[in-house]
Amino acid sequence: MTRQKIGENMINNIVGVWNNIATQSIALLNTSGGIWATMIVFLGSFFAPIGFMIYIILGLTVIDLALGFTVSLNGKREGESKEGFLSNKAKNSLLKLFFYVLFISLFYIIETAVIDGDGTCFSSKLIFAIMAGVEMWSIAANALIIYPNFPFLKLFKKFLSSEISKKLEIDKESVEDILNHKIDVIKENTNEILDNQKQ
Repeated sequence: MTRQKIGENMINNIVGVWNNIATQSIALLNTSGGIWATMIVFLGSFFAPIGFMIYIILGLTVIDLALGFTVSLNGKREGESKEGFLSNKAKNSLLKLFFYVLFISLFYIIETAVIDGDGTCFSSKLIFAIMAGVEMWSIAANALIIYPNFPFLKLFKKFLSSEISKKLEIDKESVEDILNHKIDVIKENTNEILDNQKQ
C-alpha cells in the first residue's frame, strides 16, 4: 500500500467515526432520557469549578440535619421540646440546600459572565464561606445540646445560647439550666456505669 492509500484510509476512518458519533448523538437527543442526560452532563461540566463547594455544603447540611433529628428526638423524649418536627426539619433542610446551591451557582454564573472566567470564583467562594459558617454554627449548637460537656464547644456556650434556645423552643435563660442538668445526668450515668463495672 502506498502512503497516499494509507492516508486516504485513515481520513475515511476518521470521517466514519465522526459520522457515527453524529448519528448516535442525534439518536440520543431524540429520547427524553437522552436530553436529560445531556443537560446533566453539560451542567456538570459547566459547574465543575464550584463542584467541591456544592459537595461540602451538601455534607454540612446532611450533618446538621442528622444532628437536628437527634436533638428533636431527645428533646421530645425528655420533654424539652414541644414536639419533634422531623418532616419539617427534612423539608427545611432540602429547601435550605436548594437555596445554597442556587446562590452559589448564580454567583458563579454572574462571575463568569462579568469576569473573564479565569476560574478564581471569588464571590462564589465568599458566599460559600458564609453558608458553610452558618451550617457549622448550627452543627455546633446541635452538638452542644447533645453533648453539653464537650470541651471545645463549652467555650462557645454563651454565644450559642440563642441558637440553642431556638432549636429547643425555650427562652434563653433556660438554656444554661438545661445544659447544666444534662451535664449532671451524664455525670450520674457515667458514675452508675463505672460502679456497675466495678461490681
